[in-house]
Amino acid sequence: MAIETTIDKNLRFLVLEVIKQVERTQRVLNDPTDAGRRRVEHRDDYIDHLRSIIENKIFEFLGHHGNLDKSETDHLRSVGVVASNLERIADHCVNVVGQTLHFQDARFFRRYAYAPFFEEMVIALRNVLPAVRERDTEVALAICQSEGLLDELYRAKFERILAEMALGQEVSELVTSLFIFHYLERIGDCLKNIGEAVIFSKMGERLKFHQYQAVRDAMDTVSSNGAAAEGLDFEGIWGTRSGCRIGKIRETDPVQEDG
Repeated sequence: MAIETTIDKNLRFLVLEVIKQVERTQRVLNDPTDAGRRRVEHRDDYIDHLRSIIENKIFEFLGHHGNLDKSETDHLRSVGVVASNLERIADHCVNVVGQTLHFQDARFFRRYAYAPFFEEMVIALRNVLPAVRERDTEVALAICQSEGLLDELYRAKFERILAEMALGQEVSELVTSLFIFHYLERIGDCLKNIGEAVIFSKMGERLKFHQYQAVRDAMDTVSSNGAAAEGLDFEGIWGTRSGCRIGKIRETDPVQEDG
């Protein structure tokens, strides 16, 4: 349908623009200039606009097609979550470049190896569109795992900066650096939300990253006991007040062949 095409097209534009925004942010860290900061801030408005278009089109689609099945509805809802978190990533980029204004020495941040943060983010962002379009849970898991990798990178920088602060020198520069790394770490949270949204689109259940891994492990165990992995399915039953989720793994009905 035309409206589905519009949603997909704008999501593609949004993903591409957020990737560019991440790359612009890295360039500002490499060489903080007013022109570079203004470019990041200016493109943030365009990213907000794309997210709004996607959100409006989703509501329009749901309003005009009340007979959508659960799978179609889940997919549209997941696209909305993906778009919202892409916008948040762009907001964190704006926060990062804003922090560079607080450096007394624009070259100070170069002492830290921050390129791995950006390499991991760009790899994950390039996986977003194929994950959403194909409802690919393997790719979604890879996106979720980026959050853990970014956490590890952040932890190493956090510990180093704390040790440097204990020396009592360049404290203002160190605090600014810590804020920048904090925003980069929060981008990992957004990536995990995106991956979990794709998992929801595929599974029809709101599963956290670790919950889905547990389901996969259970399905692998059942499969190793004789059931074909492709013949297994997960069915949610109910949630408890404590937040625990209860579900079951069942064998799907075999395909009947014409005799």
